[in-house]
Amino acid sequence: MRSVVPVLLLAALAALAAGSHFRGTTISWRPDENIQGLVHFAFRIAWRHSSTNNGCNPQRIADGVLHGDTGSDEQWYTTQDGALSPTQYYCTDYSESENWAAGGNTFSYTFPDLQPRTVYYENCCWISVRIHGSADWYATTVVDLATRADTGRPNSSPISASSPVVRFVQQCDSSIRIPVEDPDGDTVKCRWGVGLEECGEVCGAMPNVTLDEDSCTLSYAAGLQDGWYAIALVLEDFSPDPACSSGCGPYTKIPLQFLALVETTSTPCNQRPMIVGDEPRDQSCVGVPTGDTYTAVIQAQAEGAGVTIADILTTSPLGMTKSSLAVDPNNEQRASVTVTWTPTAQQAGQHIFCFRAADTNNIESTQRCLTILAGGKNLNFNRRW
Repeated sequence: MRSVVPVLLLAALAALAAGSHFRGTTISWRPDENIQGLVHFAFRIAWRHSSTNNGCNPQRIADGVLHGDTGSDEQWYTTQDGALSPTQYYCTDYSESENWAAGGNTFSYTFPDLQPRTVYYENCCWISVRIHGSADWYATTVVDLATRADTGRPNSSPISASSPVVRFVQQCDSSIRIPVEDPDGDTVKCRWGVGLEECGEVCGAMPNVTLDEDSCTLSYAAGLQDGWYAIALVLEDFSPDPACSSGCGPYTKIPLQFLALVETTSTPCNQRPMIVGDEPRDQSCVGVPTGDTYTAVIQAQAEGAGVTIADILTTSPLGMTKSSLAVDPNNEQRASVTVTWTPTAQQAGQHIFCFRAADTNNIESTQRCLTILAGGKNLNFNRRW
């Protein structure tokens, strides 16, 4: 009989070559208000922009083109119920210079009982990163539909978002706040993923980075070796009642996984681009009533002689469009984009929108994030993330 080892080896090598394009993911969920066992999921996912089926451009975003594959390895699963949905996604954001495309999708599934379920997505591989190499990914959330004693209804998971790539300048201290929301008004805390089923092969803290679990803030201390690093966080929700002494959570957990790029530069630490203007305001909440359109102009300015704005990078809800970068004719160091979003009735609820500027030295501004409440009144108040 002919040996199958060479065939299996070639298949494994082919899968590795095709799979080393993962850039991160997150998933959230909420139970249906009327149908027991029905759960609505929303996920964001990111891949190498140049990989097959993941190219993205403004026309594809506007046309709502599905990206990604539908194979058996590209599915959200549960151990009890098998495959729930493909991981195909609608692109919302991309960067050709950083070589990533990101977007999201939704799906619904009716579970046959109210037993807790672990929903997961696993495969290989991340881009080759320091410490872990070309590692497997594993992202998981726990769906528990039991009625909560404090609210009298089933739990909904937290919501978060991140760009697929965040940058740290090797010689400069900096910090990144992770945006979080919770439909139940719960307190959300962040921690490093632990064990295969929370973080695959990229578990543990990133060197030179500390995580404030209560504020969900990553603080980078200068001096780390240049290169790519994978960040795998777990976000958990707890009762907001400070007097709660038992059954206070965590009620569930969701993943938030992305890449960090550490680079050395000759640019001074205090010379980074800035988002200018008061709006859109960081940590605000803006309501968009049903049928209305959200529009915002995001302006940024570069610092230093000869430096200009190269891009304004966004992490957007499904269906949001972004204009081309427009340079101020009176100030070549200032540029802007206009974002527009008309949420559908099915998108009612909280959505996180983030943006930051990058200049021609590959230095990035501080990120701003806000919550857009689709189907709600114009609240426009500060969020206490």
